[in-house]
Amino acid sequence: MSSPEPRAPRYRLFDDVDEVRLGVVDDLRGFFVGNTGAESWFDDADDEVPYARFDMLGLVPDRPLQAGSDLGEVSVEVLADDGEPIGFYQLLSAELERTWQSADGTLNATLAGWFPGLVPDVDAEKIWDAWRSGPPASPNLWAELPPGRREAWLEVVSKYRQNDRLRRAEPGRSEVVLDGRHVTDLASFYCAVGEAVNGPGGYFRSNPMALEDCLSGGWGVEGPFTLVWTDSDVARAHLGDHLDVLLGVFHVSGTDVILR
Repeated sequence: MSSPEPRAPRYRLFDDVDEVRLGVVDDLRGFFVGNTGAESWFDDADDEVPYARFDMLGLVPDRPLQAGSDLGEVSVEVLADDGEPIGFYQLLSAELERTWQSADGTLNATLAGWFPGLVPDVDAEKIWDAWRSGPPASPNLWAELPPGRREAWLEVVSKYRQNDRLRRAEPGRSEVVLDGRHVTDLASFYCAVGEAVNGPGGYFRSNPMALEDCLSGGWGVEGPFTLVWTDSDVARAHLGDHLDVLLGVFHVSGTDVILR
C-alpha cells in the first residue's frame, strides 16, 4: 500500500529586512485568535500594537534557527497550494523563544512579536484554506459567515496578494450595483461594497476614511460614478447611524447613491 502524499507547507517565515526565506511551516497554533468587531474600525485604527506568541508546527528551516534569537521584522506568509504566497501577516521585533521536536522528529518553534495591526482573526484560517486553490468565483460567499464574524472575510480580502489587481481602475465605468440582501452589520457592508466594485473576493477598504480615499479612484473604479444599492432596507434596519455616516462619505466624495 502506498503512503499518502505529504501535505504541502501552508505557511512560510520570511525575513523582511534581509528579504530571505527563513523556512516553511505546516501549521500554526495560537496564531488565529483575534476577534475584533468592525465597529472598532469605524475610524482609523488606534496606535495600540498587540503582542502575540504562537507555535509553528512542522517547521523546516532554510538555515539553523536558534532558540532565543532575535529575528527582527518578519512576515508569516500564507501559501497557496502551489507554494506561492497569497498573503502575509507582519511581526515586529520577533523573537524565536524556543524550539522542540515532536515524537516523530518534526521540528517546532514558538515565535513572539508585535503585530502592526489586529491579531489574526479566529475565523480567517479556514477562509485562507479555502482560497489556497484560488479566490472565490461567485459573490456573497462571505454571507455564509454569521453577522459578527464577517470581519474574518475582510481580513483575508485585504491581505490577499496585497490586492494589486484591485488597484487598477476600470475606465469609463459609470454605475456600480451593490447587492444589499445580506448587509446586516457593518462588516457586511464592506464585504458587499468590495465585491460590488471589484468582483467576488473584492476589497474596497474597511473604515469610512479609507473608503473615502478609495472613492477618489485607483481601487477598481474611477469617479464620478453612481452606486445603485439594492435591498437597501436591510441595511436601514440593521446599521442605524452607521448607514448615515457611510452615505455621507459617498456624498462628500461626489458619488451618487440610489437606494432601492
